[in-house]
Amino acid sequence: MRQGRSSAAGALSTGPLCQAWRRRSLEVGWRVPGDWHTGAVDDVVAVACRGDDLRGPCELLGRARARAGVGIRETLGDLGALGDVLDWRDPPLRLITATAEGWVEAGLAVLVDGACEDPLTGLVTRPYLRTRLSELYREAEAEGIPPRYGHTLVVAELEQHADPWRRMARAIVFGDDLRTVFSGGETRSLLGMGKAAVLTPLGPRLEARMAEVRDSVSDIPGSRVWLEELPATVTEALNLVEKLAR
Repeated sequence: MRQGRSSAAGALSTGPLCQAWRRRSLEVGWRVPGDWHTGAVDDVVAVACRGDDLRGPCELLGRARARAGVGIRETLGDLGALGDVLDWRDPPLRLITATAEGWVEAGLAVLVDGACEDPLTGLVTRPYLRTRLSELYREAEAEGIPPRYGHTLVVAELEQHADPWRRMARAIVFGDDLRTVFSGGETRSLLGMGKAAVLTPLGPRLEARMAEVRDSVSDIPGSRVWLEELPATVTEALNLVEKLAR
């Protein structure tokens, strides 16, 4: 099945299309201009100019972006920029899926070595968060300072009534957002599909980071971001994690 040649693709050769795509991608948020061009871009452009099926090239593009360390949000934004140049009303779902699958597959190869991480979102697993909390409470007991005076949990929940693909896509993008906002030594954990918690030190930057997280989910109805104070004992903390995961 062919993707279909748009009027824009028919009017451009590979060179001008590549240049127009790059310009539009930079306009909509591509962050490092020198990292944009790859061989996968050339493949997408060549196939688009022929009007052939773009699923395979889009999957290769997703893989190339993941291997280069480009986040899923920026990768899909780049695909959207191509759609703007080709006069698509919206990128077709099958091309979004192919690009995301390529990104996830390449990301899985990187993340699988760290078994404590979820391969889709890059967030650590719930058992790892439990281990980290246990360590924190042991340290607090030794120092005689309750954990809640130094740390807290930032909890985020996306609305849960979307179809499975959309829910997974949102979770992947949101995991990328959390890694960007909490880019230091915080423990960023997946509690469930669409649920995450960040064990983070208290401090003057926390309020601004909370605002960034809320802004990243502002377009998703029913989403919530809030703080959970750490309880007095490690048993209560571990029970809290399981409660939040339900």
